[in-house]
Amino acid sequence: MESTTNPPRPQPRPRRRGAAKLTVARTLAPEDIRPGAYIAVAQTVFEFFPYWLTEAWRCPPVFRVALLSGPESGLPLRVKEVCLPFVLVQAPDGAHRTLDTRRVRLMLLSDRFGRKASKKLRAKPRPGPCGL
Repeated sequence: MESTTNPPRPQPRPRRRGAAKLTVARTLAPEDIRPGAYIAVAQTVFEFFPYWLTEAWRCPPVFRVALLSGPESGLPLRVKEVCLPFVLVQAPDGAHRTLDTRRVRLMLLSDRFGRKASKKLRAKPRPGPCGL
């Protein structure tokens, strides 16, 4: 009986020096928010009372709808201060605003992503070759 040997397996490529690790944003509970962290608004929650469904013998429940945040979704916000349910944050352009944690769902961003994204979004656009 002849012995057969398997061909050698290809070795995985060595990682390039300085190659970035993959990071994933994670859902953040309000009690886990800390000053200095980078967060992003993932969804905005709206609650409304369907007044058109009211009847004398039955009160309808409040509808709760979660919508994606639109163009500002993923915008890195730096937490300045926390006083639940409110969070004071700073946008990359330096503007401050408060978030109500009862109305938004937040994601925790990695510090590396938050710093880089804030720096890139804060930079003023340079004029193009035509001055536009």
